[in-house]
Amino acid sequence: MEKKNNSASGRLDYYSAEALLAKTYLTKAGVTGTLNQDDLDKAASYAKDVIENSGYSLMENYGDLFKLAYNKNSECLISWRWVASGSNWTRQNTLQDDLAMGGFGSQGGCWGGWNGCSVDLQEAFDVFQLERDPSSWNANPDTRLKATMMLPGFSYDYFRTDKGGFDYLTFIYKQGSTGELESPNGANCVKHIYGTTADHIAGCGEGDDRMASSLATHILRLADVYLILAESKLHGPGSSTTDPDALAAFNTVHQRAVKNANPATSLTWEQVWKERRLELAMEGDRWYDFVRVSYYNPDFCVNELKTQHRGPYYGLNSVYKAYFESGNTDWSVTSSAGYDTGYDAPNVEALMRTDAATGKKYFYLPMCQDDVIYNPNLASTDDEGNPVEPERVDIRATYSY
Repeated sequence: MEKKNNSASGRLDYYSAEALLAKTYLTKAGVTGTLNQDDLDKAASYAKDVIENSGYSLMENYGDLFKLAYNKNSECLISWRWVASGSNWTRQNTLQDDLAMGGFGSQGGCWGGWNGCSVDLQEAFDVFQLERDPSSWNANPDTRLKATMMLPGFSYDYFRTDKGGFDYLTFIYKQGSTGELESPNGANCVKHIYGTTADHIAGCGEGDDRMASSLATHILRLADVYLILAESKLHGPGSSTTDPDALAAFNTVHQRAVKNANPATSLTWEQVWKERRLELAMEGDRWYDFVRVSYYNPDFCVNELKTQHRGPYYGLNSVYKAYFESGNTDWSVTSSAGYDTGYDAPNVEALMRTDAATGKKYFYLPMCQDDVIYNPNLASTDDEGNPVEPERVDIRATYSY
């Protein structure tokens, strides 16, 4: 394959494959139950070649990555590309309808207001709704926060441009279809949505349709490759490094997102782990991070998943509404609002198997029943290699944004 950069056309190229190979080696490094240094070195080598020689570069503004106007950009190595057409199902992006609040778009869809970013992800971004008021998250220097989730006080000039722009609380209480906060977590999604038909035309020159947009879905970004390089210089949870390549890679990603942040002069594995979560939040990558780390440190993964705040808030609608009606001055969380502590921790062990040789547990995902019916060769096997009955698995309990 020719070593060329296809970012202008949006097509895969040599460096797309090499970046994916770096990610593959980072995963392969732990499959035997302990981290393999040779695999880590290969991950670092491939990642560094992409960073230094591909010609790809991080976009200046993080939020631009997820706008229609930047479907093809200097950062994305692999993306799904869609065409808005309701008459040709499967070639269009349907995510806005699944994630946006009722009344958000122009095509009569959008039923995802009940959805949203978990309380645990909010806390990872230093958002604590029961302890602080909106001034704290409005002052958050991490630009990824506003580009990932909607919160009280946030507005977006690139959504609903034909309707004067978008303000989160104004929309909920004046413009949306329900007139109240729908998200049990108090934060709605920003990534994967584009706005109205007018926004779609302005972004890519053509209209949208019901459950159909042309907004690209980015699968592998250069920022991910930087963090692969940083992590490959470490040796799992509890390790640290002052390796210059690791520091440069981490700082490039972190300082793009957090303006004027001081560069790290030493780095822990946990810092990279958290940076991956914030950088790639709501992009479908987190579960696979847990899978690969579970190969060599399942206890770390199980403990983190079980201690996350994955339940809903109660009573936030009255808090939000009072804040909105006071002109964004009265933020009062009383006994009427709180966090549901009775929410069950996910049964993550149900998605784990035990390695017969080492006795270690790791995450796995059985092939679904429908796929196995069409192709029996995909059937799961037990630890001795014997076929087992295909099963339906609900993996929603493991999703961990």
